[in-house]
Amino acid sequence: MKNINILDCTLRDGGYYNEWYFSEAFINDYLKFISLSGIEFVELGFSQFKKNKIKGYCYNVDNILIDKLKIPQNLKVGLMINASDIIKNIDNSKAFKKFLLNKNKISLIRIACHFYEVNKIIPILKVLKKVKMKIAINLMQISEQKKSYISKTLKIISKEKVDIFYFADSLGCMSSKQVKEIIHLIKKNSKAQIGFHAHDNLGKAKSNTLTAIANGSDWIDVTVLGMGRGAGNAKTEDFIKKNKLQFINELKKKRFFNLKNKYKWGYNKYYHLSAKYKIHPTYIQQILKISKITDKKVMNLINSLKGKNSNYFNSNRFNMVLRENSIKI
Repeated sequence: MKNINILDCTLRDGGYYNEWYFSEAFINDYLKFISLSGIEFVELGFSQFKKNKIKGYCYNVDNILIDKLKIPQNLKVGLMINASDIIKNIDNSKAFKKFLLNKNKISLIRIACHFYEVNKIIPILKVLKKVKMKIAINLMQISEQKKSYISKTLKIISKEKVDIFYFADSLGCMSSKQVKEIIHLIKKNSKAQIGFHAHDNLGKAKSNTLTAIANGSDWIDVTVLGMGRGAGNAKTEDFIKKNKLQFINELKKKRFFNLKNKYKWGYNKYYHLSAKYKIHPTYIQQILKISKITDKKVMNLINSLKGKNSNYFNSNRFNMVLRENSIKI
């Protein structure tokens, strides 16, 4: 089996549960133990064009934080940028170049992109040709796209500097067959490396990730204890060598078990139904935050979201469904 690049994105994806409030000491412990486990790449969090004072460090990673951290020499760090953030600020080219190119110690920039946003970020991909770091495009909700549209999009991006095509099972609804088909489609339309980001709504994050590896994926995403939006992701501990597992176990004990008990991410029947009905997992995550909500009310809300274009999270739609079901938060 070829060497697989494992990217641990716990601080970025896990932040959907705790608003990215990881302390500096927490992050340093995480970096230390992840490095000892043999993983070479981590995603520290998001990088935003404008600062957000409400959310934690990992929502808007800047050079001030990066310079404070004790990053092990054998660990490469990356950041994710939302394409929507790029598009909003794309006209301010001077400020944007400064924002994008002035990132110390960063080895990987990953742009999270919906298919309809691809053409709008091409000017920035041209800017990124000048950087030495790896550039990845993370195509979201690929399960909802026709193969012809995926191929067309890949060909557009292939003309720019893109080192890795990541595809995300955003709704957690993909089968192993679909994962295999998408990888073969990417190979056919691009020479870039391939990455896969799984979600565990159907309890298939591990098996789908193994399928991705078996079919030629060069990169996979993992998170500690599967901590990530909604049902979470493929677990870090399932994809490292057994003789290194002690370091992840120590990290879980020191930093993650308490978080798991507090936020209770992971597979359950509600996330399973969200995948079945193509409901964005953020709806379920928000529903489960409601104090003392009953199983019956959760099921009523899920039924209300069915067939209402709920594959994208919309706070107005969520509030409307709550009102329809006489639920106050």
